[in-house]
Amino acid sequence: MGREERLDTGGATSSPRISLHDGRPHLHCSAADADPAAHVRAVTAAGLAYVICSADAERLGRCTRRDCAPAFVDTSRNGRRAYRSVRCANNDAVGPSPRPAPGKRDADDRT
Repeated sequence: MGREERLDTGGATSSPRISLHDGRPHLHCSAADADPAAHVRAVTAAGLAYVICSADAERLGRCTRRDCAPAFVDTSRNGRRAYRSVRCANNDAVGPSPRPAPGKRDADDRT
C-alpha cells in the first residue's frame, strides 16, 4: 500500500494541536513552556511536513551550485528555480575567484 517516512526533526518533540483560546482557531506546534530552539524546530518540521504533504513537493529543491548544500522552497512563478539565491547563481556564473600567490596580498588587504 503506502509508505511511511520518518521526518528527522532534529530532536524536536511536539504534538501539534489546534487552539481556540483567542476565539480563532490556530495551530500550536510546541508546548507553551518549550525553549525557543525547540519551538523553532517544531514549527520548521511542521512547515516542511505541510509542504511535502499538502502543498507542492516539487517546489523543494537543492541549489545547482556545486559547493552549496542547503535545500530551498522554490517560490518562483514558474517553479523552475535552480539556485538557492541570486548570490549562488552569480558565483556559479563567474566561477571561483583566483587565489593570490603566497606572500602576495590582495588589493583589498592593503590598508
